[in-house]
Amino acid sequence: MKKILGIIVFAATTLAGAKAQVAVTALNTAFSQNFDGMGSSGTASLPTGFGLNTTRNFSTATTVTTLAYGTTGTGVVNGTSSGGAINWANGITATSTDRSLGFLTTGSFTSPRTIVYAFTNNTGSLITGLNLGWDYEKSRSGSRAFDWTFFHGATATAINTAAISGDQSYAADANNTVVSNPPLSISESFSLTGLSIANSSTYYLAWNLAGNGGSTNGQGLSIDNFSLIAVPEPSTYALLGLGLGALWFLRRKKPAAKA
Repeated sequence: MKKILGIIVFAATTLAGAKAQVAVTALNTAFSQNFDGMGSSGTASLPTGFGLNTTRNFSTATTVTTLAYGTTGTGVVNGTSSGGAINWANGITATSTDRSLGFLTTGSFTSPRTIVYAFTNNTGSLITGLNLGWDYEKSRSGSRAFDWTFFHGATATAINTAAISGDQSYAADANNTVVSNPPLSISESFSLTGLSIANSSTYYLAWNLAGNGGSTNGQGLSIDNFSLIAVPEPSTYALLGLGLGALWFLRRKKPAAKA
């Protein structure tokens, strides 16, 4: 798995009656999550801001995984492994410090399944864009095709604005028995523009995983190395430019010191 370089910021805020959300406290700064802090437990607590659900709803999301699998050694995922919300390990389940968050669907743990995320704008400014990046990872093959579809929005109970730049399709494999060690990785990086996220308001992201026509023979899929950068409205840059221009003008007009 490729790790995002830079400072990882884990500020959190909790609104009354709501789950904890990530507090985005600065513009043009990466707020990142690599999921390694989940540890090795099958019932791992999710990082702040993340939840799991069957729909694109943050309000009713759960905040723990149900199983942990690795890609080698004791606890390795196999062709008959049970389905669940998975704390995936790159390596041995109990000892690997490289984790990702995702699912393995079966006839009893059905798709669609959704990872949801919430952050609060605590920058003191209007956010008009988001620069987003993450890795989609695949730990086990599956003979059913699957699709990740990405959504965003300002409503916790219905995160419904599609952004196809964040989508990823996986064709059906020949079987369910191929385990990739390390997991296969596809990097996503794109921008959401035209947003209007006011200071102190909360915004939501959702990754929806669905099997093509069913849930059995699922592929072992996850997300990793998430990064979010909030972008201010263009006028912020314009004001900064005017201020720097005025400073340059005043310095030019300043009288020379007398000898």
